[in-house]
Amino acid sequence: YVATVSHRLTDVITPMMIHSSNIKADALMYHLDYKRGLQRERMDWDVRHDIELFWQETFAADDPGTMRGFVFNDGSGLSPDNRLTAAFLVEMLKYAYADTAIRRYFIDEALATPDSGLRRGSLLSRMSRPEYRGKIFCKTGTMTTKGGSSLAGYIHSDDGHWYAFAIINVDSPVAEARIFQDKLCKMMIKAK
Repeated sequence: YVATVSHRLTDVITPMMIHSSNIKADALMYHLDYKRGLQRERMDWDVRHDIELFWQETFAADDPGTMRGFVFNDGSGLSPDNRLTAAFLVEMLKYAYADTAIRRYFIDEALATPDSGLRRGSLLSRMSRPEYRGKIFCKTGTMTTKGGSSLAGYIHSDDGHWYAFAIINVDSPVAEARIFQDKLCKMMIKAK
């Protein structure tokens, strides 16, 4: 069956990113990737996902080892079934930053920021002081069951430069990991 929708893809992606909705991220990944796993009357989720193949092709020319050991099993990013490193997330962010349309979408719409009430999302109580507003645009990730927390995105530093960053804390209480991430981001903002 084919469904017709009247929504733009960004109508789904933007709130998913700002509010860090894993359910929406998983649904979106499987929806965009469903043809690869289609097997007669059932889905085969053991095949490699299109997103994994895309990143392999993207990084193959520059550094064929970039994707070594990486696995995308769901759209959640920080997940027990995915295998990603902070370095790989930074490479993805640099790729997005190099594309003007993607960069503008992330910074102007899709990433959570303490600068705007509507876009605070998963940063609702984080880095809300005036000196940090308009300086950080990021996506959070949390696994309370595994003691994992992540923060990745862009910082517009006081030196006028933009920086891509990714921090992943594992085997750590989530509250402590967030305090560490926020302190590190504040230091990067003030870096000169």
